[in-house]
This record gives sequence, C-alpha cells and structure tokens, in this order.
Amino acid sequence: MSGKSEEIKPTAQLSQATFDSTQDNSSEFFEGNQSQSPNISNAESSFDSLYNAAGEASATLPYGNDSSPSQECSNEVKTSIRKMRLFPNTNASPRRHKPSNSRHKMFVKTPTVPGELPKPSSETYIDCWDGDHVRMPCSPSNIYPDEHFKSKTCKRWSLIESSLTAGMISSYDIEEAILHYNSRYKGKWNFAILHQTINEEMTQTERNELFNHVLPFMVQLALSLPSLLPDAIPLLRKQQGYSLTFSQQQVASLLANAFFCTFPRRNATGQGTEFASYPSINFNGLFCQVGKRVRRENSMIHKLKCIFHYFKKISLSMPCGCVTFKRKVVSGLSAKVWSDSTRCLTDCHFTSEKLIEDFHGAVQADFANCMIGGGVLRMGCVQEEIQFLTHPELLISRLFTQQLDDNEVLIMKGAEKYSNYKGYGDSFEFDGDHTDITAFDDIGRRYRHIIGMDASYYSNTLTQYQMNHVIRELNKAYSGFYSNKDSPIDIATGNWGCGAFNGNHYFKGVLQLMVAAECDRQLNYSVFGDHNVEQKLTSFYQFCKSHNVTVGTLWKQIAEYQNQTDSRTKKENPHSVLSFIMKNLNT
Repeated sequence: MSGKSEEIKPTAQLSQATFDSTQDNSSEFFEGNQSQSPNISNAESSFDSLYNAAGEASATLPYGNDSSPSQECSNEVKTSIRKMRLFPNTNASPRRHKPSNSRHKMFVKTPTVPGELPKPSSETYIDCWDGDHVRMPCSPSNIYPDEHFKSKTCKRWSLIESSLTAGMISSYDIEEAILHYNSRYKGKWNFAILHQTINEEMTQTERNELFNHVLPFMVQLALSLPSLLPDAIPLLRKQQGYSLTFSQQQVASLLANAFFCTFPRRNATGQGTEFASYPSINFNGLFCQVGKRVRRENSMIHKLKCIFHYFKKISLSMPCGCVTFKRKVVSGLSAKVWSDSTRCLTDCHFTSEKLIEDFHGAVQADFANCMIGGGVLRMGCVQEEIQFLTHPELLISRLFTQQLDDNEVLIMKGAEKYSNYKGYGDSFEFDGDHTDITAFDDIGRRYRHIIGMDASYYSNTLTQYQMNHVIRELNKAYSGFYSNKDSPIDIATGNWGCGAFNGNHYFKGVLQLMVAAECDRQLNYSVFGDHNVEQKLTSFYQFCKSHNVTVGTLWKQIAEYQNQTDSRTKKENPHSVLSFIMKNLNT
C-alpha cells in the first residue's frame, strides 16, 4: 500500500497546499492580526439593524436561474442555490472496469453487472497476519487456548465455526456462543440489552423469524468470510491516502462477524494495545447495559432493532452494489493562504426545515468523531451514530480506519439506507423499513457520498476563536469539501461540532462558508430546526454577498475578534461573532 497522500491539484488560491506532506505553519497563525478592533459588546446592539439592512438589500437584487456561481465577486445576493449540482438520479451505464492500483484496493472484479452479485477479486485465500492489515478471524494464525488443554492452542476459526453452528434458539445461546471463543470476558461482558431486545421488545412472531431464519442466515454469512473475502484488507493508517472497495455482500459478511464478536485483538483497547488508535468493531459494547438510565437503554434497544432489520432485509434479497471507503489526507495549508484569499462566497441555502439526509443527491457531511462512528456501538446516538445505524454498511469502516488526524477525513461512497428513524439521542427509535431508490454509479455504488470529518472539542468555548484552532477547523473542512472536479456536487452540512463538542453554531457557519468558497462548493445548510440560527446566518450571508466580502476579509475579521475574546473573561453571546464582523465591515 502506498504511504503517500492522494495527489490533488489545489485551487489557485490554495496553490501552497500539498497532499503528500505535513507542515507546521503555527508561526503564521498571528500574521497581521494585531490591528485595533472595535469592542464586541458595542457590536451587539447593532445586529438587528444590520439584519434588516441585509434583508432590504437582498430584496432588490435579481436572481439568476441558468448559470453556475461565478468565481468573481458580484453584488448579486442569493437566498437559495440558483442551479443545484447534484448526483444523477438515473443509473450510470455502462459499468466500467476499475482495477486495483497503488492507492485503491478493489475486492471485486469489475466491471460489475447490474442485478448480479459482484465476484471476489481473488479466488484463493491470502492471509496477511501483520500490523498493516486487518487481523481476520479466519486466519490460520488466529490461535486460541484449547478449552480442554490450557497449555495447548487451537485455531480460533474452528472454535468459532463449532460455536455458531451448534444451534441458537434463545438470546442466551447467542451469549454462550460468543463467550465460547471470548472466554476471558466471561463475567466481564453483560448481554442485558441483547436479552431485553429479543425477549421483551420482540413479539413471538418476530422471535421465531429471528431464530428460524435471520440468525441462521447471519451465521452462514459470517462463516462464508474466507470465500467471500479471500484477499487481505489493508488498514487505512494515518497520513496514508488510500481507498478500499467492497461488495455489499462482503461488507455484510464482515458485519456478521462483528455481530458475533469474532475479530481478534479488537476487544482490548487500552493504551499500548495494538488497536488502541482504532474504533471498536465487535458488537459486545452494544449488547451490554451500562448504568440504570432507562431512556439510554431504550435508544440502545432501537440500535439493535436497526441491526436486526438490516440482516433481515438482506437475508430476503442480498444487495448487489459496492461500497468504497477513502481516507483523504491534505497538508500544507498555511494561515497566509486563507488570509490572502480573494474568493467570494458561493451559493448557500440555510434551512431549519430539513435535515442533512433530506438533501438527496448532495454530498452529506458526517459530523464525525476522530474514531469514526463515535459511540455507535456503545451509548452514543447523535448525528454520526444515527447515520451509521440507518446505513449499517458504514459500520465496517471501524474495522480498518485508524483515528483521524487533523488534516484527514474519511469519504464513504455507496452505502445503502435500510431504516427510517425518529427521535435523537436518548429518544432515538427505529421507525421501520426504508426503501433506497438512490441510483448507481459506473462501478455499482449508490450515488451517496458521506464525508466523515471530526470537529475539535472545546472545554472553554472561547478557545475556538484562537487562530490555531481556526486554521485547524478550516483545513479539516477543506479536506472534506475539496474536489478536483469541475462544478463539484453540492455539500449538505450544518451545525458541525456544535453539540457535545461545544462549537458555536454561528461561527461554524462562517468557517464552512469560507471553505465552500475556496472549494467552489455550494452549501445546503441545515440548522436542525433552529429558526433563530437560520435567520441570523442567512442575514449574515446576505450581508457578506451584498458587500462583496472575501474569504481573506473574513479571516482578518476573525483574527480581530479573537484579539477581543482574549481579554474577555465572561461568556460571549452566541452570535457575537456575526454582529462583530457586520458592524466592522459596515463602518
């Protein structure tokens, strides 16, 4: 596997950026940031008048409907996107041949045939039991202490096969089977959520279907791993731009193994263990009860309902598509690049009525944890976790994706949506089947691209305005938004890092507008039902458009704002940054 980052030609404004090296540009963070600034508190009172002025300006300006946004600044103000750039809603034809190369491993033979299960790229099993590849449960090197003779070892895969094929007619049989080849965790793992889901939340008919049909299918799928996926899986390691493409059937086999907790060396995650910098993949964390929080238990039960629904659905009809996971690395973006930028804002539509997933045909942002998937296999249940539960094929990224660095994102292409849901956090619930009608591209992936990009966490919210934190967020978003395609597909994003990570809703909006401008990406921006945030961000956006505000100008205003927050000890008003910039530029 190549150890280099992906080669991408940056925009003219960002010509200093490279994709194969890491640079420390901290010395440039405060360049030109020492000018005198007006007081933030004085800016607060003027926000409403500026908001009204921005609205009046936009009402008198014409709207285009037949051209893509210009790179030049203009006085035209748009409150919506003039011409959407979306993925096609019809299947690509014909399918194309795409062989593996130094930066992309294909686990299927191409071209794939619509309606037919893709064939594995290799016909003979290839084992790589080393630190550069996934340690597979079916590897001959995966050994385990013999249960009868502790001084001897046996092949763990044989133990897995005998345990899973012994027959399971109750939830306690599932527990017993899993602990048979994870014996050191007897008394440490509990399966309370698994038992509650099956024995209390399912009807008798659902239990019969689970044990008579779905579980036997899952066992067969898991044990078919050596034939379905005979080639070794490289780990997507830090600072290595690389892609992996699997069939949906191969992903299903890997997920069945994750459900039955077969992946070796993935249960110990403490400091110094081999996979300490990787997310968990075995499902034991999803089965267990932690504490006595009834609402949290309810959301975990519904997580399992999503998982069982996925396996039930593919047992009736195995999907024939492919899924790609791409680790993307960008480096060399200095503060000077942002401060010198002359680009103006691209089209953006703010809404409190839609969620990110409602923007069909757009690239969707996943507000990720640096450990991709976050707490999806434990108690977490917010935006990223919900995406992974309704699109379970995303879960397998946790098997091979090392913790994301500050200049990296994970792009996931082709995942199918299987479940609807309602609620959020502790109120999350499975809400029935989803029929995905998204079209397929020319290698058999659905036209659904999800960008996993992790925001910074702030214990003190004022630290997010420090310029080293600002450039980190700009560069992270740039890693996700940049495309070397002409007229790139629109991005659907929103309140990135604004929940548990304590980011400011308004400030993250400003940063994403700046990055979208540099990448020539139009934004569909969901504020998750918060009309106040929608209103203020819209007025700020209109103000910037009517005043021809550039990315470089916004950078300098943020630097001045940071100088003000350095001397403040009390907590700021959330929209201070918007009113500060608008007042500064309106004088």
